[in-house]
Amino acid sequence: MRFTYLLTGYFVIQTCCQVLATDPTASPTPTPPPTTSVQIVNATSVPSISLEVNDRLDYPDFPQGELTSDAPTEGLLYRYKATNKSDGIAVSPKPITYKNMENQTLLLIGDFSKGAEEGKMPQPVQEKILEEKLKQNPPNFIARVYSHQKSVSKPPVHLRVINGMPRKVLRFKLLNNAPIDLLPGDEKEFTGEPSVQLYSFEVEGRVIPVLMNQDANPMNVNIVFYLKNNEPTFKRFFESTSRP
Repeated sequence: MRFTYLLTGYFVIQTCCQVLATDPTASPTPTPPPTTSVQIVNATSVPSISLEVNDRLDYPDFPQGELTSDAPTEGLLYRYKATNKSDGIAVSPKPITYKNMENQTLLLIGDFSKGAEEGKMPQPVQEKILEEKLKQNPPNFIARVYSHQKSVSKPPVHLRVINGMPRKVLRFKLLNNAPIDLLPGDEKEFTGEPSVQLYSFEVEGRVIPVLMNQDANPMNVNIVFYLKNNEPTFKRFFESTSRP
């Protein structure tokens, strides 16, 4: 009799387990929402902008040369609207779709003036006829996205130089290399840079030294030049690779 009870209990347990395993009403494990981590760098050549993010005024006063933290946020599709606080001119670039589970930087450059092709910056010398024609284009404002990369070079540093200055040429040289000229809106990457290095930049005869010292925690670095009170200046920003 005891054996019969044990056998019956065994079949009951087995049946319950099968029901639980195949129960179509059981709640599935929720999928985590797509997440990204974005720092926004304001390297525009105007004193301050306001910035709307997905129709919400997240940054009512965003001065040039400032950047936001790169805290994780949910969602990948973002719409931006930037307004030059000096004259009220507003620009809405194309919506941006970020990469899931990656650290990224949104770089803002431009001066909201007219006289350049869409997506490009005003150049130092342009024919008068061409400049008048280009004034029909939207105000000059460019939003660029950079995915943060773990450097594979030794030492683990790479450098990106960006000329965000309208109508001005950026000249510089690295170590013993020949000078390099970057037109407005252009950029150039270099790998295998020393973690401690003094760079020399030049704009219209003015020399601007930039010392990079990353011995403690070497990361990929960007140097963007822009205009402040119509004078060249720069902003350094780094590429954090901690997961969102």
